[in-house]
Amino acid sequence: MVNLIKILSVNIYLNYKFCRLLFQHFPNKKIWRRAFYNYLLDARYGHQTTKKQAATNKRWVLEGFTSKRLKLIKKATQKANVKKDFEMPVLVCVLNNEMEKLPLFFSHYREMGIKRFVMIDNMSSDGTYEFLLKQKDVELYSVKETFRGYLKEGWINQILALYGYDRWYLVVDADELLVWPQMERVSLKNLIRICQAKKEYRPMAIMLDMYSRGKLFCNQTSNIYSEFSYCDLDTYYWIKNQEVDILSGGPRERVFGSKVWLSKTPLFYLKPMDIFCCAHYMYPYKKDRKRCCPIALLHYKFAYESSYSMMKEYVKKGVDENRIEESKIYFGKKRAVLFYEGSLHLDKSEKLSKIKCLTNIAEQELGADETNAW
Repeated sequence: MVNLIKILSVNIYLNYKFCRLLFQHFPNKKIWRRAFYNYLLDARYGHQTTKKQAATNKRWVLEGFTSKRLKLIKKATQKANVKKDFEMPVLVCVLNNEMEKLPLFFSHYREMGIKRFVMIDNMSSDGTYEFLLKQKDVELYSVKETFRGYLKEGWINQILALYGYDRWYLVVDADELLVWPQMERVSLKNLIRICQAKKEYRPMAIMLDMYSRGKLFCNQTSNIYSEFSYCDLDTYYWIKNQEVDILSGGPRERVFGSKVWLSKTPLFYLKPMDIFCCAHYMYPYKKDRKRCCPIALLHYKFAYESSYSMMKEYVKKGVDENRIEESKIYFGKKRAVLFYEGSLHLDKSEKLSKIKCLTNIAEQELGADETNAW
């Protein structure tokens, strides 16, 4: 009886939310509705604190997915080769006041071979929006809605629905740069071919908090790569969970005692019934029995003054409890130093293989056709 009531309530709730999309061109609407039906009914809840919190987060994802506030502002003006366009992932990024980070961001990913950037601007006021308008390879969307983490995942899923199944996507934040061992010799295109050959459609990434020898949130030079070139070597560990295992540890726990999730799924091949339910794992849940990360995200959270300002905004606005709690940890600690004797100087991609939990999936290379500079 309880299950029947839950099924009825989920159906009613889904019908109500999907009514927003009734008069919109929305590809595979029935498949997405069925995927959300399974997602909302699934009693498992990834690695959330409680079932109640998980249920709330799921509803925020659905809220973002069906939001009518996500508007296309500009399509890319740079001509794309349709066949090659499908060989490389569509990069998706949600931004708010990230202008300080964009030069390095675009330089890194353009050099990697990314041809299609789908950028979602969330009410920026620092020139981010105007900068993105001028980029020929950017398709710009705007959403005027108060930021929440799981609402953001809903916006991303709406983009995934518009661009379609059976293709690769790369979902990253503006302070995250995708890397992998031997990337100077093995291109992103070949990395994806290797993943496909190994049937790794959701390769897990370890998020490496990058830091300098000095204080936090302050870059002394314009070369972020060279200044913030240190990360922890072996302070990572796995947290067991029934549905998904989470990688934790790193410098934030070592110095501040902050327990953060460091495993993410930025690169993935989207199949029907998949939902990007959060940055750390996708639905349907799939446990990684190997517990290894073939790719990494260099995370420059501590390199920019704007990151500190953004954390102040989270606390001021009083939304998104997870971000508020973590942000409070760093207040008054800008002089803290993350560098220590066990830090790894990460000046070339070969050194990534030294990091605990990171594996070199490209050891048996499929023949690199391009090169990538570090």
